[in-house]
Amino acid sequence: MLDRRDDNPSALHMGAWNNPTLKMGRRQFLLAGSASLLTLTGGAGSARAAVASRAKIGYWQGAQSQDSPDAAFSPDVADASKIGPADASLADAGVLAVVHGLAGEPPAADISLSALYLVGTAAGPRTLAYHAWSYRHGAAGQASPAVQFTLPVAPSRGIRLTVELRSPSRADALRHGVAPTPVREEMPVDLLLDGADGSPALKTGAYFIALSGSNAAESPQWDRYQFRAGSGGTAIGNRRLYQKTALGIEEVQFPYLVLSIDHAPDAPRD
Repeated sequence: MLDRRDDNPSALHMGAWNNPTLKMGRRQFLLAGSASLLTLTGGAGSARAAVASRAKIGYWQGAQSQDSPDAAFSPDVADASKIGPADASLADAGVLAVVHGLAGEPPAADISLSALYLVGTAAGPRTLAYHAWSYRHGAAGQASPAVQFTLPVAPSRGIRLTVELRSPSRADALRHGVAPTPVREEMPVDLLLDGADGSPALKTGAYFIALSGSNAAESPQWDRYQFRAGSGGTAIGNRRLYQKTALGIEEVQFPYLVLSIDHAPDAPRD
């Protein structure tokens, strides 16, 4: 079961996640400044069309084992495309989304995560993106703090986010002797109410979005992993993905984002 704390019953707390979280309510989200909103019709500032790829997503229902590095290993993660029906209580209501951060070995790319939503205009509905979280690749690597915001749930669909990776093209740099043109990869993340097209169902819990950069990230073996406490802190506290190998219990190394979903603070519940 998910651990709900009395001081904020609508916030999702998993184990010892205690890093500072930027909070944004529904009104603030919808009234976000133009600096945070991008109309998805022009790809402003893009030097090259994005390459679309299907996101590989894992799912964790909630704390089912002891939050301790010494606890027995027991896989508790599933392929998000195989987790069954969506949570019907989320239909026609908002969800609280929390981007906890990046774990694993960071890829050699800048990363951004955006939430998509529809707004009505005189010309008809338009899709806008709220840029919620980002990571800038470098010697030290700079990541946004964890952020939480509410999202409306489309009655017939669910919610959509998108992850973008920008990496330099070495071929361009060698060919022209100039700064490389960024190569863009976009991964739509659809969490649906109807589970169409094998997409992950929308439920409360945590989702792990595997990023490019290794063979493991291309084909994660989600059912072999456990989301458990480890030693030392990361961008998401002391819970990370682990697997059991011939050498023991080891943290997975491929890069992934952690996103959690819960009922919005003012959403009706059964």
